[in-house]
Amino acid sequence: MNTQEAYKIYTALRLHFTTDNFDIRHGIHPRAPKAGVKTTFSKKLEQMMKQYNYNSEAFVGFLVSNFLSGHEWGAIFEPTGHEVYMEWKKIQESLTYTFTQDIDFLSMQVHTVDELWDCKIEHPVILKAYCGKKSRLETLVILNKLYKFKEQVDEQLKNDPVWESTSRLIYKYSPFVNINKEKFSMIVQKAFNV
Repeated sequence: MNTQEAYKIYTALRLHFTTDNFDIRHGIHPRAPKAGVKTTFSKKLEQMMKQYNYNSEAFVGFLVSNFLSGHEWGAIFEPTGHEVYMEWKKIQESLTYTFTQDIDFLSMQVHTVDELWDCKIEHPVILKAYCGKKSRLETLVILNKLYKFKEQVDEQLKNDPVWESTSRLIYKYSPFVNINKEKFSMIVQKAFNV
């Protein structure tokens, strides 16, 4: 990976996470800066690439984790960016365990899986658990991949700012969470005795 490739990846991810009209699922198309132009930003990208041994997977993980944590610029100039990435990486490496822990907690809150996103009276259980840091965003993304509940809740909680921002995160993060649906479905079924 060279600086121009890193710049294109960075720009595509930044557009994906900070705008509504760009979706990385459609490919990476941003223009790279002209070759030979050295800016503070390109120097910082070079430092990052070196820090992560020119590994594009680590570079993407760093950016994704930091955009998800709210860093508008992907923590390129933030000293805490590496810590955020390492915490995110730890969750990715133990995703099955993390999801199982979250599902076990959620299954103690309701009787059926569908009740997790029931919002006829108030915010759904999954949103409360996420906002209360009792479950992780990855769990919401995985549940949405398995049960496609997001559109239903979007319809029921129109103009709810808490849900709208969470729904947007679920959508934007979804392409970066790859799972074996059968394996994760079994975890849910076991927790809810289905």
